[in-house]
Amino acid sequence: SWRRLHPAVRVVIVIVALAIVVNIALSLLDSSTRGADDTAPRSSSLSTGRDGLAAYAELLRRNDHATEAQRGDVTDAALSPVDTVVVLDPVGFDRDEERAVRRFVERGGRLVAGGVGATGLLAALLADPPAWSSAGVRNAEPVGGAAEVTGLDSVRTAGEGSWSEPGATTPILGDGSRVLATVATLGRGRVVALADPSPLQNRLLATADNAGFGLAAAGDGRTVVFAEGAHGYGEASGL
Repeated sequence: SWRRLHPAVRVVIVIVALAIVVNIALSLLDSSTRGADDTAPRSSSLSTGRDGLAAYAELLRRNDHATEAQRGDVTDAALSPVDTVVVLDPVGFDRDEERAVRRFVERGGRLVAGGVGATGLLAALLADPPAWSSAGVRNAEPVGGAAEVTGLDSVRTAGEGSWSEPGATTPILGDGSRVLATVATLGRGRVVALADPSPLQNRLLATADNAGFGLAAAGDGRTVVFAEGAHGYGEASGL
């Protein structure tokens, strides 16, 4: 994991992340991006635009994570508790999907959820979820000793949101007055709640320790499933 890497190795990872972002900007990603483009929705792993996650998906693949762009509704059959599910800036997520994600986490799954659109999902999972605010955290530093931030110095954002109140979750990134990310245990699983997904987006992944945070948030060796149905992608077709 990131926290056990030698500093020189961590520098190499950031350099690799920068190279990935440059490649995406030039539209030169290979077929492993599976049709990524710059018109896909915000925080979609299929988007090579500034606010997409194609670079994050590629970074994960280059660091021994399998990835999947899961289209259509999130169901029990589509989720395995040994995986990590990413739900960032969702625009459509119904009650059945929320219940499926809750069961997934309770059985041992890891969830990375965030953006204002994820507040409903977090409320369905957590008895006392964090409260979202439009006030941003430009530069966040680790708070406490959670595994997701061990060894990190700072995470840079576009200043597009924060948690005004952490609820019953534990802050792990903040600037002293506002919280960027929190974590919570649910059953046998783990929830990483990111108020502002921009650190993992193509435009900022290669800055500060953003890449390292992205790897740590995904968990060790897990397949990472991006919930693309939450961005409007159906099972048989595109948007």
